[in-house]
Amino acid sequence: MWSLLMAMACNDDPQVNRLYPDVSLVPEVLDFSQVVVDYPSTLPVLLTNTGQAKLNVSKIEVVGEDKAVFSVGEWPEVLAIDETVEIPITFTPDNYLTYAASLSVESDAKDQPTSLITLAGSGVKAPTPDIEVSPPVLDFGMLGLLSSTSYFEVKNVGDGVLHVSDLVQERSGAFTIISDHSFSLDPGESTNVVVIYAPTSTEGDNGLVKVASDDPDESTAEVILLGNGGGDFDYPVAIIDGPSTTEPRQTVNLSGIRSYDPDGDPIAEYEWSLVPPEGSDASLTALNSASYLPTDIAGVYTVQLRVKSNEEVWSAPAILEIDAIPTELLHVELFWDGSGADLDLHLAADNGGMFVLPDDCNYCNQTPSWGGTGTADDPTLDLDDRYGYGPENINVDEPAVDSYRIRAHYFVENGDGTVVATVKVYLYGVEEASFSRVLDYNQVWDVARVSWSGDPGTTYVIEESEALYEPDHRSCYTP
Repeated sequence: MWSLLMAMACNDDPQVNRLYPDVSLVPEVLDFSQVVVDYPSTLPVLLTNTGQAKLNVSKIEVVGEDKAVFSVGEWPEVLAIDETVEIPITFTPDNYLTYAASLSVESDAKDQPTSLITLAGSGVKAPTPDIEVSPPVLDFGMLGLLSSTSYFEVKNVGDGVLHVSDLVQERSGAFTIISDHSFSLDPGESTNVVVIYAPTSTEGDNGLVKVASDDPDESTAEVILLGNGGGDFDYPVAIIDGPSTTEPRQTVNLSGIRSYDPDGDPIAEYEWSLVPPEGSDASLTALNSASYLPTDIAGVYTVQLRVKSNEEVWSAPAILEIDAIPTELLHVELFWDGSGADLDLHLAADNGGMFVLPDDCNYCNQTPSWGGTGTADDPTLDLDDRYGYGPENINVDEPAVDSYRIRAHYFVENGDGTVVATVKVYLYGVEEASFSRVLDYNQVWDVARVSWSGDPGTTYVIEESEALYEPDHRSCYTP
């Protein structure tokens, strides 16, 4: 009897089902269609673990006769249950042909340890740029401690427009580029990049300029810079850490602490500089490796850092561009070229009159309530700048009226006389219009109307062309 019960117990053991991962690849065919020869095009493949256990991916590769023109980007070795990742696949045709290959994914999926999808694409002809720089070595010769200016030429010898996106300097900081760092060249067009060499010793300097462009087969062209024989220094390297975007009226923290000397010595000196956007009165506050930038208006702030080693050798500049983008849907700025004059910005709802309450937002009505629920539809003047240059900004987070009138008023001279005023209008974070006008004391400039629809595609800034005039009032009043 006992043996019978034991036998029955053994037969009642529960069944254990092992859990397996599974693979899903989307799409089944990755078709790049037509791609210009020598230009890379990248599309994603979606890899999903649709099983009940983690998925181990051992290999992803392109197979087939045309595999050379396709390449695979980075991919993870392990995917959790239900996890989906994008695998970047790049197609770079090298001839005017139709190409086909397969993407192979090897994993520990039970039913399909090897999964395949089809890759396809064609190479086609189109106008393409071709960069040429000369001379490849710009030698300033033996100058002692004298400064000198020279240039190298960038030419587009292709049949498409060439876009140069940056000029990046390395090694010695004795060389300074004073030309624009980004520009476009039509086929056959060329431009000169001007370089100043200002040696601080006679022991020689060498630098490097990397010209980044959209040339399909030479994305970076290089020019070597030599002065006083070239020298053999290990130059320090400047590095700026900071954001590439921010908002107006914010303080940006910048750090150069990761700058270094290849010899391992500490950095002896940090030199910060700033090129603010037009109309900005911003300046850097530099404290050795740290720097602070207050962004007073919208636009691009270009920050530069050079560092000096214990051997009194300066690095090439590190450059960081910070784009201050308004978050308010309507952002209006006023600035002017007088150091003492006081100009005022006005924003009126619909056909609101000058200084008439409550519809004119200005220095004496800085945060009016325009009747909607909450404050998102109300304008705000951030600062009444009374002594020179500006800027003054008026913002509306979420405009709710059909039309706005923008005016500028020359309120006080303070010895400046005639000034040039500029107004910029941003819609949805993008500069939509910029206007400038010469003003004399007490003149009013009806700048523009904003026709607001709530849709970026049908919201417009319309310039007003009326003559300048003097206001009936110089402060706010209720009619």
